[in-house]
Amino acid sequence: MYRTYVILYDIRICIYIILTKRTENMIDILLATYNGEKYLRQQLDSIFAQTYTKFRLYVSDDNSSDGTYKILCEYENRYPEKVFISRPKERLGASANFLSLLKESEAEYIMFADQDDVWDKRKIEYSLKCMKYLESKYTKAHPLLIHSDLTVVDEELTTINKSLMNFLKIDPHRKRLSYLLVENVVTGSTIMMNKALKDKVKISQNCFMHDWWIALCAACFGNTGYINKPLNLYRQHGDNVLGVKNIYSLSGLITDRIKRNKEVKANYKKMYAQAQAFLEEYRDDIQQKDRQILGSFVNMQDMNRSQKIYTVFKCGFFKNNILMNLGLLFNI
Repeated sequence: MYRTYVILYDIRICIYIILTKRTENMIDILLATYNGEKYLRQQLDSIFAQTYTKFRLYVSDDNSSDGTYKILCEYENRYPEKVFISRPKERLGASANFLSLLKESEAEYIMFADQDDVWDKRKIEYSLKCMKYLESKYTKAHPLLIHSDLTVVDEELTTINKSLMNFLKIDPHRKRLSYLLVENVVTGSTIMMNKALKDKVKISQNCFMHDWWIALCAACFGNTGYINKPLNLYRQHGDNVLGVKNIYSLSGLITDRIKRNKEVKANYKKMYAQAQAFLEEYRDDIQQKDRQILGSFVNMQDMNRSQKIYTVFKCGFFKNNILMNLGLLFNI
């Protein structure tokens, strides 16, 4: 009998949950919450309306000050064999909160959920079907990641754009490491990953965003599959951690860069720090060509402008379109 013991820490008590024999094709859904009471019920209801039901929902509430924790407890009482809640002793932030959940999971497959999205009822079904296809191609022991498109909606779930990829002019098939270092094309709330990929993910404090770090792991160690179908309603509102900005016109790009100049510069510093941390974590595990690409990117932070531009063209550190690449050359 295979048993896994998972310790979930609450502020007041330490709860021991014993998970019995791991069920074939069991999926852990990881949900990190913080002050999400306004939209949380819609997301939870969409998860429990899934056509595929062999899942467990693990939630880490980052010490919310609103009614989020109370709502979570309602669903835990309603689905005691499926919902498991924890609270860290102090605030972690979105990425660290997700990664703390990931560290504890031992399921065959893992998915991430955002507190303000709404899932298509066949999201798990479609994702697992795609995962099984990739496993038949590469084997189950091979690190694999699945992600999909999303529908962009407003606070009331009115459609803004049917496709996030089209809205942001992103090519989801750009999976080379050199591309991913400067632009993430994998949205965390669409991810399904297998245990082989999860076991490759080493936690780092310099992880920019958890989905970006995981996409880098998939690029270096495994393969990625894309579902060309929106499986989430991706809600845009004032409290989004990372919202969507339509800056794919020259005027929009210039206006955005003027307004957010300091933020853009800070983000590039975080990109360098993430790449350096990734190289340090995996230096002995990755192929030589990937070490060289990471090293070239990290070294750019100490170069002058002409040297940076030369390295961008030499190594192919390009974003999805001309306007975004112009922004990259000015800011990197």
